[in-house]
Amino acid sequence: MRRAVIAGVLGVGGLAVLAPPALATFHLEMVNEVMLASSSGDSKVQFVELLDHGGTEEVFTPIFAPYKLVVYDAAGNKLGEHTLDPTGLRNAAFMDTEYLISTSAADAALGVMADERLDFSLPLNAGQVCFEGNPTPPDFSCMTYGSISKPVPTNSQGTGSVHGPVPPDGESDQRQTDNSVQAAPPTPKARNRVGTGMTSGGGGGGGSMSIPGTPFTASPPPRPTFAGAGFGSTRARLGRRGRVGVVLNCSSGSTGSCMGTLTLVSRHGRHTLGRSSFILLPGARRVIEVKLSAKALRRLRRLGRLVVIATVTIRDAAGRTETSTTRLTLVTG
Repeated sequence: MRRAVIAGVLGVGGLAVLAPPALATFHLEMVNEVMLASSSGDSKVQFVELLDHGGTEEVFTPIFAPYKLVVYDAAGNKLGEHTLDPTGLRNAAFMDTEYLISTSAADAALGVMADERLDFSLPLNAGQVCFEGNPTPPDFSCMTYGSISKPVPTNSQGTGSVHGPVPPDGESDQRQTDNSVQAAPPTPKARNRVGTGMTSGGGGGGGSMSIPGTPFTASPPPRPTFAGAGFGSTRARLGRRGRVGVVLNCSSGSTGSCMGTLTLVSRHGRHTLGRSSFILLPGARRVIEVKLSAKALRRLRRLGRLVVIATVTIRDAAGRTETSTTRLTLVTG
């Protein structure tokens, strides 16, 4: 059953009352990945990744704002908070893409670009990282790590609390599809991978304490060959500043990062409409923004849609190069 946007709000002392919480249009947002330090132990390399599979139903209405990223210590004491941009969260949910809150040091070290800047420090030994709205309790999703003495309570209408180990330097805690958490090499702005180290199951109220896991004994599948970059969608939406967002996937068989150029040309190949360079981690999925030419932008805004030819040429660290081309429909809304 599709969720409906709540139309009625009861004002009590200036606070919005959620009734019932199940109708909220933000409650599928979840804390998906947390990194504390680089492989060299640099604690400035930190990020939190959110993910929402709710699509257009997740509208992040102002009624239940502000939406926040909040960090607590092991005893449930608040250490810091960051107010999130509801428009950015809404767009990420629509595109089913990861939403990254990271430090500038993490961006530089991992070759990514933050959706928002992480402006507080995550505790290194044990912590609770949560996504909040303004109902009671406000926490709709938490990822905890280390030994937690007082779990933060979560709202029953959210995605709950999952628990993992303290991620080793150079790795991140990553939420799995079964709501367990595993430490693995980081995947900011990309789908999580299965770890091979310490694991812990999920559960409400902070889950169980982390315990040493047993590495997988089955032989891993053969590493796929380098396939360049693929297009994650045949539609690209016009955003701010005359830029369209094109979803690209870097081959998981890449050696090192994928470095490439995305070019948009007219259907007959006579005119270049826009070009953008980018860097993607192996297996990463990311929206690449391409600034359109003034003529193409005017035509797109006048017609509402424009069919173009998109070509991506990509090279990995081993020097392997691949080119992919597709028909792409640009839309204004």
